[in-house]
Amino acid sequence: MVPFILRSYLWDIDPESFNLADHADFIIERILEMGNEQAVQWVFKTFSKDDIKDVLRRTRRLSKQSAVFWSLMLDLPSDEVRCLSKSFQKNYRAIWKR
Repeated sequence: MVPFILRSYLWDIDPESFNLADHADFIIERILEMGNEQAVQWVFKTFSKDDIKDVLRRTRRLSKQSAVFWSLMLDLPSDEVRCLSKSFQKNYRAIWKR
């Protein structure tokens, strides 16, 4: 079940049946990208810093601005963040320029 404070960020799921443990990456990505201070605090209380870093390393769903911010906040080198890699940025721009 999704806590009430997160429901406005998870508009596209059923909050009563959603299993947080099964979809941790989705929750972390969404809150890191769109969450307010309270939602971000919930993520850091609920998931380990290592889990959050792992999501940041793998995700392709964060904006460049959010990825840079969180890589700095978590002391994660930008070259370890997938959505900040040059190849990803090049392909991302190419898709949206069509």
